[in-house]
Amino acid sequence: MLDANLAKIEAEVDKHTKVVSVEEKVIAAVKEKKVLNDKEYVEHIENCQKLKGKAHIAIHGVNDAATTLKNQREY
Repeated sequence: MLDANLAKIEAEVDKHTKVVSVEEKVIAAVKEKKVLNDKEYVEHIENCQKLKGKAHIAIHGVNDAATTLKNQREY
């Protein structure tokens, strides 16, 4: 009976050890993915800021061209 209980306890310890090992691998993978996601997010924000700057330049160029055409029509 004692041997059976010891065997059950050892089986539970092995089971929990395997579960903890898998959980540690999952946690490591999630941390790695978080770093990648943070990097991609920062790159995305920087790209959006660059595009926004280009859009502002384009808008001002169009407005200048429209003003020039309007002034030419008045002459």
